[in-house]
Amino acid sequence: MATDTILTAAGIITMDDAVPRARALAFDSATGRITAIGSLSEVQSAAPGVAVTDLGSTVLMPGFIEPHSHPLLSGMATQEPAYWVSPNVGVATWEDVQKIFVTAHRERPADQVLIFNGVDRLLQQAPLPTRSVLDPIFGSRPVVVIDNSGHGIYFNSATVQLMGWPDGKAPADPVGGSFGREADGVTSDGTAFESGALMMVVAAVLPKAIPHPLHSGALFYKLMADNGITATSEHTYNSRQYQGYAALSSVPDCPLRLHLYHMSIEPDAAADITFPKPELVSKVGVKLWADGSPWIGNVAISFEYLDNETTRTAQIETGPRGEAEMNYTRAQLDQILEQMVPTGYQMAFHCNGDVGFDVVLDAYQRALAKFNLLGSDHRWRVEHLGAARRDQFERAAALGVTCSLSPFQYIYWGDLLE
Repeated sequence: MATDTILTAAGIITMDDAVPRARALAFDSATGRITAIGSLSEVQSAAPGVAVTDLGSTVLMPGFIEPHSHPLLSGMATQEPAYWVSPNVGVATWEDVQKIFVTAHRERPADQVLIFNGVDRLLQQAPLPTRSVLDPIFGSRPVVVIDNSGHGIYFNSATVQLMGWPDGKAPADPVGGSFGREADGVTSDGTAFESGALMMVVAAVLPKAIPHPLHSGALFYKLMADNGITATSEHTYNSRQYQGYAALSSVPDCPLRLHLYHMSIEPDAAADITFPKPELVSKVGVKLWADGSPWIGNVAISFEYLDNETTRTAQIETGPRGEAEMNYTRAQLDQILEQMVPTGYQMAFHCNGDVGFDVVLDAYQRALAKFNLLGSDHRWRVEHLGAARRDQFERAAALGVTCSLSPFQYIYWGDLLE
């Protein structure tokens, strides 16, 4: 490595317990790797003759690591030409969402498919946006509305026609997903839930709605980098995203390192994948979904939702439905793990409910024992865990399972949860 830059700052946070603070650092701008850190004299001794740039009162620190994200899909769903309509960007009520619907329908070309992302049925007091809700607003224009949880997608009759479903009949439910149906049990009501079904709708509609997905992805990369994130993940990877992530990582000033978790529902989920710049993007794991989202009511929990105006307007059943909300049976989970564990990749489960967590821990314990991984540094994960118990966390720790929580949820939905 050729050191060509020295920076000084008011403070440098090193994350090294032995030397927690420094005054200067040197790095190789070609690789981005730090070559020396310490006092200015120490760094200059390690990199003689290199010019020094003083950043004044700036504090340098390691970038944030965002352990659970979906950059390409998030870019296509939140950046123009998509419409971001979640409460955290200022769209407070269902009435506000409808105003954006009407404006977009009036202003966009009649043949343009529209994407809206972020409807939050609980916070915005929105009804379930079935095709009977969307048809009067959009008429013959195909439209997709993505739930803020990412676990539901809603669409109108024109979108059903666009996808070519004969007589408007929803396809058979795939493993790990389901389609909403009218009272006849066959006709699509314009809803789909969980990854297996969601991806069928997304794959059919997004290419028609988002003409430049790389641009959308780059905008989301920039959004993350502007907020201090330098490393992130893709927890819904499939091979159709390969070219996009390869292209984004090939840009000389790519601001993010990315780890991929391959969806277990994909036929090549066990395959090894190599990118042109493996130092910036690499596959590290396999992703599975145990249950859904507390914000749309499809989590495997042992307790009831409150029966009040908020849940009734959002059309959420009080429950509890327990294992009925699992995306897979226990036997299916065992089968998937038996296929994937020999690959050596991390396993990562989406799970929110306490009932679901028990099932996941049972499946993990069986697989860890079967493949002699108990006590090893396997780094298997469980994501979210919005309703876990203390004894479950203790059991996970004993198995060496990492629990990845989402503290932002307590802030974002805090009043609702209370």
